[in-house]
Amino acid sequence: MYNIGSNVWSLGITLIEIISGELPYKDSKGRITGNIILLQKQIGEFGTKNLEDLLRQMSISDSIKVFIWNCLVTPIKERTYEMIAETELYTSVKEPYNEVVKKYAKQYKSEKEALEKHLEQDLLKSKVEPKAPDTDPKRVLEQETFSFNIAKAKEVSKISIRNTTEILEGIHELDDRPIAIKKRFFKSRENPQKKKDRFIYEIQVIKKLKNESPFITYLYKYDIKDTKGSLYMELMDMNLKELYLVMHEKEKKFSKQLLGKEIQSYKFTSLLECITVSVVNALSYCHEKNIVHCDVKPTNVLINQHGKIKLTDFDSAIDRDNLDNYDRIGGTMAYWAPDLFVMDKERSQGTPESQPQFNPKRDIWSLGITLAEALLGRLPYLEKDDKAPKGYEVLKYLNKINYAKEFENCGFRFEKFLEYSHFYKKFVLLNYDISILRFLSTCLQFMKHIPSVIELQQEEFYQDCLKISNEIYTITKERLKSLQEIPCSSQPALSFKNVDVPGSSSIGQIETSIILEEGPKYTLDEEYQRLKLSIHELLFEIKDFRHLNRNQEIFKEYTKLAHKLYETGKYANIPIYPHLSKTKGLAIIINEDPIGSDKDAKNLEDLFKAMAFEIYEGRIIPDLEKDEILKKLKAFVNDERQKKYDSCIVVIIGHGNYGIICDKYSKAIDIEHEILNLFNGQNAPNLVGKPKFFIFQACRGGNSEDGVVVPNYQQEVSRQELSSFVNYQSEIVPKKSSNSLLKQSPTHNSQRVSINSDFFILYSTVPTMVSYRNEQGSVFINAISEVFYQFAHKIDLEDMVTIIKGKVGSQPITVINEHTKQEEIKFQQPQFVTTNSKKYFMFPGVHIE
Repeated sequence: MYNIGSNVWSLGITLIEIISGELPYKDSKGRITGNIILLQKQIGEFGTKNLEDLLRQMSISDSIKVFIWNCLVTPIKERTYEMIAETELYTSVKEPYNEVVKKYAKQYKSEKEALEKHLEQDLLKSKVEPKAPDTDPKRVLEQETFSFNIAKAKEVSKISIRNTTEILEGIHELDDRPIAIKKRFFKSRENPQKKKDRFIYEIQVIKKLKNESPFITYLYKYDIKDTKGSLYMELMDMNLKELYLVMHEKEKKFSKQLLGKEIQSYKFTSLLECITVSVVNALSYCHEKNIVHCDVKPTNVLINQHGKIKLTDFDSAIDRDNLDNYDRIGGTMAYWAPDLFVMDKERSQGTPESQPQFNPKRDIWSLGITLAEALLGRLPYLEKDDKAPKGYEVLKYLNKINYAKEFENCGFRFEKFLEYSHFYKKFVLLNYDISILRFLSTCLQFMKHIPSVIELQQEEFYQDCLKISNEIYTITKERLKSLQEIPCSSQPALSFKNVDVPGSSSIGQIETSIILEEGPKYTLDEEYQRLKLSIHELLFEIKDFRHLNRNQEIFKEYTKLAHKLYETGKYANIPIYPHLSKTKGLAIIINEDPIGSDKDAKNLEDLFKAMAFEIYEGRIIPDLEKDEILKKLKAFVNDERQKKYDSCIVVIIGHGNYGIICDKYSKAIDIEHEILNLFNGQNAPNLVGKPKFFIFQACRGGNSEDGVVVPNYQQEVSRQELSSFVNYQSEIVPKKSSNSLLKQSPTHNSQRVSINSDFFILYSTVPTMVSYRNEQGSVFINAISEVFYQFAHKIDLEDMVTIIKGKVGSQPITVINEHTKQEEIKFQQPQFVTTNSKKYFMFPGVHIE
């Protein structure tokens, strides 16, 4: 309860604060808390011994020391106004106290006016044009340093408003300097003090950076009040998103363009390179200071009309030297590295070095997404008409990103990887230089494989960029000028007025502060995507599923994640087939072509055994007549073991034509009516709801193709890279027409499934075309074996088939022309047909009872 004694004690504390400039009680790090419980603790720890030490250090008279001592140490009941009146300090005041106060107030006012007048005169003298940009960060700092008076900062207009933050354009009236003002309001239904603490943390981060980098927005002053805080910064003219929207409207891409005559020596330098160098330099400086930005994205890369490119907004930043009570991930989910999604509560604890949210490499991933977005004109994992993901929706798009290092570890050259990757193919079609794509692929990896900023600067693309600030400013300035002069249809002409328009911010890209103790809250679909991503990250370095057992800890975790993925899939909108039995299923391999096919058949037999499939009859079945083939397949379908197994595989190798495959006497068997119909729901009740995977290695016609030229940067294929596959399937059987793939399903019933569902059919070539093979086997079967060993433990069947199709379709095949006896280069493209109702993960090695 407050009384006279409390007031006297407060008077003593006030005098200490006036004399020393700070309160006497703080925590171990010199901070004063706003938490009442902690504040009581700090005051309680401010005891007599601490007071003695404090007063001893003060250069004040003994009478003042005794006065403060009496205010703070006297028992509360004896702390009265009469006690104060009896002190030496009080009785020594000769004049009336109000006259003393007036005298000092008048003196203070006079000195303040003189100081402000002197300051204003200095500023008027310094109002000259800005100096030319300089490469030395220290000199850049000196150019922009000037006396800043918050009282003279006037708000002009609002640039953007989001949640509890406002960005305004302002002016510093003493020198008419345009400024940006960032206001953070601490009002919150939950914890306003936490918002205030976060703002203070942001200021501490910026102060640690010391305004020394020319690639980071300059902070003039900051101000903190009870309900809001303000940052006063240099004003830039636009952000990268506003710029790339205009550029894509006018040029459809970030192109390399001839610039003005005065800078012809820079004519092959693109604006993208200037942006890359600037942001990389900003991150390099931050990481050197142990600061992680955590929110690199196009709207946080700012540009001005003088050609300067700067990183801004340290609201989410982390100081790795000050992690006490830091309990959030921060940043914008659309630019999060995958590791931030796959980490669990266990991984979010431990040393900072082991925790993804504190890893500086998360900035490198965000840089990759930012640059890729600028190149495409949209978030790079989206298709043209996709809406920007909100929150954890981004997970399903992250699973579409292919990792170059993973493919290169499996023996794929980078150029081949680009052919197979749906993600990077979008950049290939826009003819971006391969060095840019290498740079992006280096940034876009799981954190373990992302390089540091210093290592990133060794990449070819970065090495080829200009590094001198003056030249970067000149190129950027000229490039912006050229864009400004060209009007476009749907976007406003490029202007140098930093006012947000609808859509200029990252719509749907939710800024987030996930509290680690609470943990993220995923929907079932999001949890499915997260588990899929987790499996990929866990097994990233395992190049062959046969090596899973070499690390029991990884294998145990893989088994757990696979089971979780299946259980989650059952209730999500993306169900998956159960494939967790000890023996996955039966596999029948029928080989009707003795020339070169033995090797293919043996490769598949070894593959399916390794995947825990049981080979039907324990052998490859060779050289059958049509009736014998159909009899074997009927017996296979009706085998009692099909009841307990999760799937089946059917392989037939032989000659053929469109819609048919041949027995050893070239007698035609209709694939759709005579083979596939044996496996539909009516004829194969034990296989209903189970995946049925068919592989047909045979010609589907007599045509061949020479391929077409792809207009991109790919290197010419050398003779040493050509495979020598010779066509031995020249005996084409007459085509038999067919009107349907499978029998039509009965009328839909919600309690039933189509009799034709759950088929996966992989043909070695497309209709009407030849399929190639020689004594060493076929490029088609070789591709199946290689891809399954490398990826069956990481991705589902459809994703593997995409890689197989790309691998075979881009492989030049040398054949001997039967008439000319000359070598010719041919191509072959596999075809995949499916009626699947679920995702087919094969989970090799995983066994759950």
